[in-house]
Amino acid sequence: TGGVKSNMPRCCLCPVEGGALKRTVDKQWAHVACVQCIPEVFFDPERDNLINARGINRDRFTLKCTVCKQRWGAKVQCDHPTCFKAYHPM
Repeated sequence: TGGVKSNMPRCCLCPVEGGALKRTVDKQWAHVACVQCIPEVFFDPERDNLINARGINRDRFTLKCTVCKQRWGAKVQCDHPTCFKAYHPM
């Protein structure tokens, strides 16, 4: 963006701006796809189906994404027993 700050909402779970975002219970934004891929995150029926990411495992934020090489956001890991690769859902 050439040093210009974007006004697009940013997903609280990945570094991708824009896309199919929905509000979280704590007034952030999250991609619908990120919600569907991270088991601890869900659409909260008791809060008008806002996204609830409060129970997310904090270890997901310390992993380094094998695709973009960033630690920012929550990652999922490969489920193969000997693979430890982590990546953002988007």
